[in-house]
Amino acid sequence: MLEKFFKNSIKLTKNINNKSDYIGYTCSYIPEEILISTGLKAIRIKGNNESNLADKYLPTNFCPYVKAVWEEIHQESNKFKAVVLANSCDGIRRLRDLVNYYENNLPSFILDIPKENSPKSIDFFTNRLKNLYGFIKQKSNNSFKNNSSLQSSVKKVNEKRKLLLELTNFYEKENKNLLNTFNYFNILNLSFSSDIDVFNYELGGYLDYIRNKESVPSKNPKPPNRPLKIMLVGNYINDNNLWEIFNNLNIKLIANDLCISYRYFNIKIDIDNLLDNNEWKNQQEVKQDKQKKQEDKILSAIAKSYILKPSCFRMLNLNEKVSQIKDQISSNQIDGVIFISLKFCDNALYFYPTLKLELNAINIPCLFLDLEYGKSSLGQLKTRVEAFIEMLSFNY
Repeated sequence: MLEKFFKNSIKLTKNINNKSDYIGYTCSYIPEEILISTGLKAIRIKGNNESNLADKYLPTNFCPYVKAVWEEIHQESNKFKAVVLANSCDGIRRLRDLVNYYENNLPSFILDIPKENSPKSIDFFTNRLKNLYGFIKQKSNNSFKNNSSLQSSVKKVNEKRKLLLELTNFYEKENKNLLNTFNYFNILNLSFSSDIDVFNYELGGYLDYIRNKESVPSKNPKPPNRPLKIMLVGNYINDNNLWEIFNNLNIKLIANDLCISYRYFNIKIDIDNLLDNNEWKNQQEVKQDKQKKQEDKILSAIAKSYILKPSCFRMLNLNEKVSQIKDQISSNQIDGVIFISLKFCDNALYFYPTLKLELNAINIPCLFLDLEYGKSSLGQLKTRVEAFIEMLSFNY
């Protein structure tokens, strides 16, 4: 099914040539809008699953995602025009050190991200985004004359997130089995791994197909048993074996709080009220200071939207994060939570005990899974997940 509707997106993902104009990035807090604003393409660096060579450079008990990303960058640095890293943890800072030392011909930028969502934090982040914007303009081969491309890139990414939210609404419905778990998460994976114009077009076509299918009356009038509603909470998870496990269970993964799901696409940047359309139509007549003012407005809107989006575990106000998760559990009638963390992730391991106490207080069962990046034992994971689901089914 995916090969039929996302043929070009998959092809582009597999065939990034050595002279491509790709910016690699590592975190959902890095604005994709800025990365693609000057004609470059942005792909999230997933890392090599088999990152054994990275043990030469990093300790064994080190973040497996950072090791996987380092191995991809080190082995395939010529496919990136530049890389942008988020200053989110000590592991990423060590990754930046490795890139600067061993791949000093590869331009890199590390984006400082505030840990609070206060007005001062938004102002700070706006200034950092200005620096990132300048870095991207320097790396672009295109002559850069105005800010209209930044406005256009915001609209493209807004459209992609709108389509992903619609896809998620289809997936989370209980009455039709139009989209299984494996395909759903693979589409999410494609969304930050392929050309945005191609992906938006193909996802739009796929959603048209689903809408048409949904309008056809079911041949089986008997309603299916209500699947258990499970919420996934975790960091960056990219493991098809894991999605296969969930695919074969009578469950629905609802309101998933992951770097590749709601924390990535549950955000919209509203710039329509910031811009004077007449000024943009007559761009050549706009004075430089007015151009700069419009640019600053867009960057400020981006900064505010990203700081206020569904937060990750690196943010300071953990109580606010717990409240967000509890609200999702209540509004979606979640039956259980599975917390998934990559091994040695300090941010996730620090947050989990707080969340576990709160879930116990509201009688929501929780399963903790720690994964190696692409190396976890599928059999053990399957046994633990199936036992957890069986327990929930018995209680239900």
